Amino acid sequence: MQREHLILEAETQLARRIALSIHVARPRPLWQQAVPGMFVVEFVRRTRFVRRSQEAYLAPRRRALAVAASSPGEQPVHDLLVEHYRRLLAATGDDFPSLVRAAYGERAEYEEFLLRLERLEAAPDPAEAAQVREQRARHARELFQD
Repeated sequence: MQREHLILEAETQLARRIALSIHVARPRPLWQQAVPGMFVVEFVRRTRFVRRSQEAYLAPRRRALAVAASSPGEQPVHDLLVEHYRRLLAATGDDFPSLVRAAYGERAEYEEFLLRLERLEAAPDPAEAAQVREQRARHARELFQD
């Protein structure tokens, strides 16, 4: 159960980073900067956007993680995530980065998994897809620091 918690916590942090990078990259109208107190409205909007994006990102991952401990999945993204989580659950480590390094061995193999996942998820907005790709690449670099 502890490994599942480590995995889910790391996925939650990544989801939050992705959502924040997408939100920050969106251009803001100039008038919003001129209206006093608009930062409060923007803060509420950002919080809501991050929460919704995070839940949308985590929903299939939670299902896949739950299934990874029991039976095979049915959809390609689901199957890939189940395979990924089974590898992580079979690995030994005290934190998420050590689980990933033990499961994948090299950064290139983990990046291959991320590339396969990106192809299957296919974000409809190219700007969002670029932000997701950038955050996942940063995530892989952080996990496999040389």
